[in-house]
Amino acid sequence: MKPGSPLKIALVNLASEDDNWVIMMVPLGIQYLSSALKASLGDQIEVFMGDMGLIPRQTPPEPIVTGFLQSFQPDIIGLRGFSNQKNAYGMVARLAKEVNPNCTIVAGGPHAATLSPSLFDDENIDLVVPLEGEITFVELVKDILEGGDGRNVDGVYWQEGGHRQCRQSRRRR
Repeated sequence: MKPGSPLKIALVNLASEDDNWVIMMVPLGIQYLSSALKASLGDQIEVFMGDMGLIPRQTPPEPIVTGFLQSFQPDIIGLRGFSNQKNAYGMVARLAKEVNPNCTIVAGGPHAATLSPSLFDDENIDLVVPLEGEITFVELVKDILEGGDGRNVDGVYWQEGGHRQCRQSRRRR
C-alpha cells in the first residue's frame, strides 16, 4: 500500500473449467463483503469485485487474471468459491503472488467453510476465513490497515509450521 492511498482489495468470485451451471449466479457473497467493507472503512479502502464466471469458457483465464492483477495491483485478494473450484483458488493465488509477492491472499466462501487441507497446503494462500466474512473480513482488513497481518482476528485461520492455526474460532450467528 502506498502511503496516503487507499488499501486496494480485490474480491474474486471463482469459477472452474468443471463448472456446469446452467444458470448465472449473482455473486452475493462478495457483494455483501464489499458493502460491509465500504460501510466500515469508507475511503481508507478501494474495492474491486471480479467474477471469473464471466470469462468465456473457451478463453484461458490466466492471462485475464494476470492482466487484472497487474492493472489493479491489489494489496488484499479475497477469493470465494465452491469445492469444485478448489483449483481456481490455487491458480489465482499463484498468479497474484507472481505479480505482487507482498499481497495478502484470503480464501473464503463455501469451500473455505470445509477447512479443506488444500487451502492450508497452498503456500500462496495466507489466510482462511471459513464462515460468513462480513465481520471477520472487515476486522482482518482493519488489522492490516493498522499494521497487523490479520492473524490477531478471531475466526481467521492460517498454516504455520505444518499446523493449522487460529487465534480463536468465531461462532455462527
